[in-house]
Parts: sequence; structure tokens; C-alpha cells
Amino acid sequence: CSSEEKKPPVDEPKFQEILIDIHLMQARMENYKSLSDTFFYATGKGYEEIYKKHNITKEAFKETFEYYLNNPKKMDKMYESITDKFSEMEAKAKE
Repeated sequence: CSSEEKKPPVDEPKFQEILIDIHLMQARMENYKSLSDTFFYATGKGYEEIYKKHNITKEAFKETFEYYLNNPKKMDKMYESITDKFSEMEAKAKE
């Protein structure tokens, strides 16, 4: 019996990059919310493009996301890092 925790299919640094891309895509799509059908189509298509960009499957994303949902301390730590990266991006954009 192994006490080693099962690792998610996508490692944490790469998963952070994926989540950043997803949040940026969602923020862009907020501007198009009033175009309901187009919005939902484009958002779904956007996720597929992000999976393709990072060379992962939808299933790998879901499994990794569930892993972090079941490990809230790790999820919190990861989102702290993501928040820091967004702050850096915002500062650069203001320059």
C-alpha cells in the first residue's frame, strides 16, 4: 500500500499558465455577454484553443482541476501565485 499521493496529469506550473489563459479569455468574453449564443459558442471554442495551445486534453484539464478542488490548500497557494502574476501583468500594462 503506497502512501504517495496521486499526482495530477498536468504539473502545477503548466496548470497555472492554463488557468491564467482561461481567466484572460473569460475576461475578454465578458465584453460580449449580450451576444448570448455567440458568447457560449466562442467560450467553448476558446477553451479548446487553450487546451490545444498547452497540448493537453479536456479530460486532463478536468482531472487536474478536480485534483486541486480536492486539495484546497494547494489550490489556494496556486491562486495566490496566479493573483501575483495578474498584478505583474497589470503593472506592465500601465507602464
